[in-house]
Amino acid sequence: MRPLPAGLVTFCFVDVEGSTRAFRSDPDGYPGALAAHHRLVGAAIDAAGGTVVETEGDGLFAAFAEAGPALAGCLAAQTALADHDWPAGLRLRSRMGLHAGQAVPDGRGYVSLAVHQAARVAAAAHGGQVLCTASVAGAADGRLPAGAWLAELGRYRLKDFDEPAVLCELRHPQLPGGPPPRVPRLVPGNLRLARTSFVGRD
Repeated sequence: MRPLPAGLVTFCFVDVEGSTRAFRSDPDGYPGALAAHHRLVGAAIDAAGGTVVETEGDGLFAAFAEAGPALAGCLAAQTALADHDWPAGLRLRSRMGLHAGQAVPDGRGYVSLAVHQAARVAAAAHGGQVLCTASVAGAADGRLPAGAWLAELGRYRLKDFDEPAVLCELRHPQLPGGPPPRVPRLVPGNLRLARTSFVGRD
């Protein structure tokens, strides 16, 4: 296992879409399919220079020292999942989300708000889709995989975060592209942003 990066770290969350439904459809075959999923994604992350920090259930959490390789790792992982010969009825698709922020490893993991934001970005994605925040786009500084680009989707409200986040989608001929993120989009206007908590009557 590589040493966990510190400083400006790009965090990546990977989550199988519809895992409960897939498990119920084939309880005997699902564990093998999930193992194949983790193997394919883990290999892509490792090849891109990232480190899988944690694997839990149907998801993985990884850290990268640089944003460009993180995006390349996600592209390679999505391509590997799409090309894999899955058992009938068990074609697993994953949503992937990335966010970059200052962090220092704490033991074998991280305690950082940036980790939570990366998880929220992944939750906003659809299967086969890679979303990232503007922090990742800025840190990548145009160093993207060949043929890939980042499409800015707008400002979105992420759960438990008061400030909206600008989300971008990684686009590539080998990626199918997804519907709009699964979180509320903020439409430009002159109204003040609503807070997520209620304090006082006045």
